[in-house]
Amino acid sequence: MQPRAPESGLPAMTPQPPLCVVMLLCQDVVIDEDRETISVIGIFEDVHSDRFPVKLRRIFVYSELTEGRGSMTVLLRFFRRTADDLDGEEITSFGANVTFPSPRYLERFIVEVPGLELIQPGEYRAILYANGKYLAERRLSAHIS
Repeated sequence: MQPRAPESGLPAMTPQPPLCVVMLLCQDVVIDEDRETISVIGIFEDVHSDRFPVKLRRIFVYSELTEGRGSMTVLLRFFRRTADDLDGEEITSFGANVTFPSPRYLERFIVEVPGLELIQPGEYRAILYANGKYLAERRLSAHIS
C-alpha cells in the first residue's frame, strides 16, 4: 500500500533531490522585496592574503535549486583539500529543511558564512547536498600575496 499525504488523501510525494542551476561565492547578496530582485555582489573564487591563517569576515553562497520534489535537508559543507586526501577536511557546515511543492519551484538557497578561517594557502571547496546527494560545488583558492 502506498503512503498517503495526510491532508489530501493523495499519494505522498517521494522526495527527489533538486538540480542546482547556480552556485556562486560572493561578498554580499541584496534582496529588494519591493522590486522583487536579488543582487549578487562581488563574485569571487580567489582569496589573496599576506599571511595565514586568514579569517574572512563573511562570505555568502548563493545557489538556485529547482526540479526537486518534496521536503529534504539541504546541506552546505566547506572543506580544505589536502595533498593526502582529495575529499579534504571539513571546516564548517550549514543546513536547512527545504520543501519543493512542485518541480517548477525555484528555491534560492542563500547562506551567510561568518568568519570562515582559511588556515593555509591552497584549495577549499563549498559543496552542496540534498538528502546526502551531491548537487554542486565551488572551489575557492587561497594564495599568498
